[in-house]
Amino acid sequence: MNRELKPKIVITGGCGKIGSHFVRFASDRYSMRVVDKVAWDSRKLGPFSGESLVLDLQDPAACRQACEGMDMVVHLAADPSPEADFMSSLLGNNIIATYNMFRAAQESGCRRFLYASSIHTVAAYPADVQIRTDMPVRPANLYGVSKCFGEALTAYFAFREGLPGIVLRIGAYVFPEHPEHLAPSEQDAFLSPADFNELLT
Repeated sequence: MNRELKPKIVITGGCGKIGSHFVRFASDRYSMRVVDKVAWDSRKLGPFSGESLVLDLQDPAACRQACEGMDMVVHLAADPSPEADFMSSLLGNNIIATYNMFRAAQESGCRRFLYASSIHTVAAYPADVQIRTDMPVRPANLYGVSKCFGEALTAYFAFREGLPGIVLRIGAYVFPEHPEHLAPSEQDAFLSPADFNELLT
């Protein structure tokens, strides 16, 4: 497909584990702009013919640069640690940066925003409770709280600011050589990287 005719997608956190796997999987289908705190390392991550920008998403101007001319945003950038400190990391990386990306995407005329949330938004439910999509969030840590904020932003921008959004709650995203060796909690929440690539597509 002609590069100019491909959908233009910006992937924040595109050099991370989930982002880089998707970039390698789908770079021939989309015109991709990878945005991260570090540049795409071809020696480590493999070849990539798209655009790689090193930006701080806590800067609104950087987010506008990331979204300029793009059709869609896949927002994977975040501190993914359940033990992350709120003031020193989650506030900036998971809340301020997420708001900045939503605002920049809306102002830039992006047509869709995919937000990477987490199973931690509902991790405080008892283990024997089957989680349904219509159940209230119940985070077990402040990382989960930060992801609840992103889910609420997705709804706000979709219903009030005209930016359609999709929330994807990511579970135990692991590359198992032998799935039977996963811990019980990982088996319960296992998300195949190959399946998630297909879901993003």
